[in-house]
Amino acid sequence: MIKNQEQEMAIESDERIILVLAGAGSGKTKTLIDKIRFFINKKKINPKNILAITFTKDAIGEIQDRLIEHSDRTNQYRDDLARYGKDETRRRYIERNNGLKSLTVRTFHSLCYSILRENGAGFFDNRFRILPERHETGGIDENSFSKETISSLLRKSIIAACEHEAGFALKLERYLIENNLQKKRVVSAHSREVNQPYLCLNGTAVRSKSEQKICDWFHMRGYEIQYEPLEQTSLFRFSPDFKLNAKDFYIEHKSNLSADLHDKLKALRSAGKPVFVTYEEWMTDSRKIEDELMKILHQAYGGDYSLDYAKVFDNRFRALQDELGRFIKEIKQAYDLAKSQNLSIAYVDALKSQLFSHARIKGFYELFPVIWRYYEEIKRRHSVVDFNDLITLAIELLDRDPNIRSYYQDRFRCILVDEFQDVNPAQVALLKLLYTDATSLFCVGDDWQSIYGFRGSDVRYIIDFNKHFPGAQTVKLRYNFRSTENIVKVGEGIIKYNKHRVDKEVQALKKAEQKVVLFKSNSNFDTIGFINEQLAFHFDNGIRPNDVLILGRRRDHFTPIQQGVKQWRVPFSTIHGAKGREAKVVFVTGLRHGSGGFPDTWLEDSIFQVLKKTDKNILLEEERRLFYVAITRAKDYLYLLTDNGLESQFIEELPEAFIDQVVAEF
Repeated sequence: MIKNQEQEMAIESDERIILVLAGAGSGKTKTLIDKIRFFINKKKINPKNILAITFTKDAIGEIQDRLIEHSDRTNQYRDDLARYGKDETRRRYIERNNGLKSLTVRTFHSLCYSILRENGAGFFDNRFRILPERHETGGIDENSFSKETISSLLRKSIIAACEHEAGFALKLERYLIENNLQKKRVVSAHSREVNQPYLCLNGTAVRSKSEQKICDWFHMRGYEIQYEPLEQTSLFRFSPDFKLNAKDFYIEHKSNLSADLHDKLKALRSAGKPVFVTYEEWMTDSRKIEDELMKILHQAYGGDYSLDYAKVFDNRFRALQDELGRFIKEIKQAYDLAKSQNLSIAYVDALKSQLFSHARIKGFYELFPVIWRYYEEIKRRHSVVDFNDLITLAIELLDRDPNIRSYYQDRFRCILVDEFQDVNPAQVALLKLLYTDATSLFCVGDDWQSIYGFRGSDVRYIIDFNKHFPGAQTVKLRYNFRSTENIVKVGEGIIKYNKHRVDKEVQALKKAEQKVVLFKSNSNFDTIGFINEQLAFHFDNGIRPNDVLILGRRRDHFTPIQQGVKQWRVPFSTIHGAKGREAKVVFVTGLRHGSGGFPDTWLEDSIFQVLKKTDKNILLEEERRLFYVAITRAKDYLYLLTDNGLESQFIEELPEAFIDQVVAEF
């Protein structure tokens, strides 16, 4: 790719701080790589003094591959990649090139990992292991990872909190039941008997709220209990309020509506039937309920439940495993978001004193900081860290030790950051600790493609770049090398509805063979038929399956049509998963109105809004940027698929001059 005037300006500029605002398909990675070469070849900067930061292991590989190709005098590198595999070939070529070997190309996480390993021994055990993330190693050697997982450690943290914190188990149980199992208690009026209005979690209908609490308490711990079974002794027949299934053990609940229990209890005990009485006055005190019902278990089953609390926990929450799993995911997401915003446990703990309008939010913030504290303690005890810790511990290390900070500031005289639109507060804090008035800073990104706000990134860092790094020169890359003119104009027309953006006049260098096609469907059958028709046409004209992408905002946007087009073996993907990819032909599905459609601003849970406040307009703008990313994956042909009569808001925003509309017949 030949450099254009804007790329030349960014690469050849002697300005110390430069922000390159690069539109989709404008050659931003090439610009960053050529800037590295400029520092080395023109400015004579030693490669060991250059740091390039990106976000994924694959992005590291792409930068290294292109630098190797520039330095490869044999022109064998690409052939060797295909023959011997990427990782081994890349490592071998870098090892035999001193410049590439001393150049530092890292993700944020792998950079912090190396800082902590090399210089962290004075503050903590720098022989730590890393808790693995689900999909990403962050460019770190896999031998450095623990066999433990984040989810398993969070579960252990919850168990420890239940064991050692007074009332915590009750709060957790209440949260799981009231917020995740409430739907099981929603019963239609037709299914209720007039004299048995309370439905328990196991489906049993009982006569009072108190009896419901007793039944649910045992059910939550995995002990099935019968309600008013007909029992026979040698002397009489009777129906106790409850019977534990695994034992001949009975419970009678005494309220002001109960008949006198004296004769009944006497007869049961004389017949050798263990019986326990619960009282209505206990039912308003959750601690009393817990203590007294636990006594029943002790008498019925024996054993000291405090000897192995993990077993107690498993028994207690046996029937809530699905809800507990969802809660652990909520905790993990809240923890990630808090860390990305550089928030402390103390800050989050203080949130519980706020007057939240929703009981679920209040309940969550009574639990979250307690679990977080135990999670940190368990990590310290086992000498493990997670990906968030890598950044926060590196920030702490650089902040508290001026000698270590000076070492890295002197070492990295030139810092380059790719995908700057995706940075979060913690990553910017790290950059500012590495940066001095003598540092050359070169950042590349596209505010129009900022789509990771739910992970904690903040588009304002690139929009307001000069506030954080004053005196920066801004260079805008106008030319799109990837997409046709019609596709570029559609993307540009959509993004202009966003208020929080930097203006860029993007120009396409490819002429369009056809306009962007908008297909309005009446059913999945119509959609499948339309896609098959277009695929057949393109494959007849030389396009291959790997040149096609079918994208959706959510997986359920394209899964209903997967079976109908599976014979073509074309890729898919969510739009987030397709970031950085491109294809000659792209279909964007699910462009319909409402919850579960696209845009989908209903996905942001109010729990997480507490940690990173956004309003509906901000969420809508990120959804629009996501749509822009989907549009700009297409090189030559773009098809937008919507439901006739349920069109997405984004359909109304399409610039009509670049659209051909096709409507399925009834």
